[in-house]
Amino acid sequence: MRFNIDGYYEIGASHSICEDYILISKPNENFCFGIICDGCTGSPSTEMGARIIAHHAKKAIDELYKFDPFFATQNIQPLVMPIAKKIISGEAENSARFLGLPIECLDVTTWILLTSKKGEDITFSVMGWGDGQIIVRKKNSFCIYVVNYPSQAPFYLNYYFNDVRMETYKKNFSPDLEFSLIVSTAGTVDDPGNKRMISKEIRPCNTPTVLHLLNNPQDPIISVSICSDGFKTFNSGLNPETEEYGSLIWASERIIDYQSFEGVFVERRMKALARRDAKENIKHHDDIGMVSVLLLEEEENGQGHN
Repeated sequence: MRFNIDGYYEIGASHSICEDYILISKPNENFCFGIICDGCTGSPSTEMGARIIAHHAKKAIDELYKFDPFFATQNIQPLVMPIAKKIISGEAENSARFLGLPIECLDVTTWILLTSKKGEDITFSVMGWGDGQIIVRKKNSFCIYVVNYPSQAPFYLNYYFNDVRMETYKKNFSPDLEFSLIVSTAGTVDDPGNKRMISKEIRPCNTPTVLHLLNNPQDPIISVSICSDGFKTFNSGLNPETEEYGSLIWASERIIDYQSFEGVFVERRMKALARRDAKENIKHHDDIGMVSVLLLEEEENGQGHN
């Protein structure tokens, strides 16, 4: 089994500048990672802050990998807060100041996808601060993990280390976030769509999202993707009674239907869909960013993923 990683981001119809940014890295055939940062539209210069945070996140992961090339094969929960502290360290603030930017430019949601291979085992780990989605496509199932903030004010990493901004956030916005799991499967005679939300939980606003998956040969993973929250803003006109979740499932299912494995497979897919959507007057209002890891059996020689 081998894997490839790719990512892409594009501006939303309602934006004059793209505030999403991604970085991907694959130092060898046994490890890769991707980062998505989404700047807050209401804060200044967050298109620059997204880049600052992404590069500091990459630096933090590079240092962990140098210390232990197999760190991501273990439960990453104990590493989440140390990584957060490393990302939003004084160095990030110094980078902003050096560029003449206000600290508020670092109001950025941050998602990291790690993929590690040790022997025959492949492990996927995700950590995220703020809102967004995780899409897990397996041979026999399809899951979307959705993080929503009811107040539409996501939690940013820099709040952890700024007491004033943390207290302001708690005072003005809901202290909880909504974590939903949506499942879409092949469907049955009794339930052709079989698309439903199957769980929801409420968590404190500053709780990061952490997901740890080990590939199971009985129901092998085809791809794991992280996405910024822009996927919820497609003006598709589908499922008007459940617009938010219907549009999200529709957008997610088609975006991960990759036709090939090699090269910039996410970029190719997103650009192809953009051309198709333009003809049908379908658009996403918010910026969207996506990073995917796609698995392939060795004997398939890069000719597909099914």
